[in-house]
Amino acid sequence: MFDVVVGWGDAEPKPSGSGITLALQRLQVPPSGACFIGDSPSDIAAAREAGIISRGAAWGYTGPALSNHAPDILLSNLSQVRRTVADLMGRTGQYRTTPSD
Repeated sequence: MFDVVVGWGDAEPKPSGSGITLALQRLQVPPSGACFIGDSPSDIAAAREAGIISRGAAWGYTGPALSNHAPDILLSNLSQVRRTVADLMGRTGQYRTTPSD
């Protein structure tokens, strides 16, 4: 179902970016080919430390106040995730996914 799973035993917890960095290494994806969508300040800090683009989910745990933590872009609804993925695909020319069966 998943190409890579990184859990608590594999890396330092957020706000460390080490889990994101480890996942990217295992996937063989450079930081420029990824983004991290999160709904908490620690998510934004982890993305920043890992050197990847952060997207804040304003509909999640922290809500619109997440903008105070300066995500690269604040998403206001779930439909914007699709656009984020499409933009990333356009920049990198590739997209990895695993079939759901």
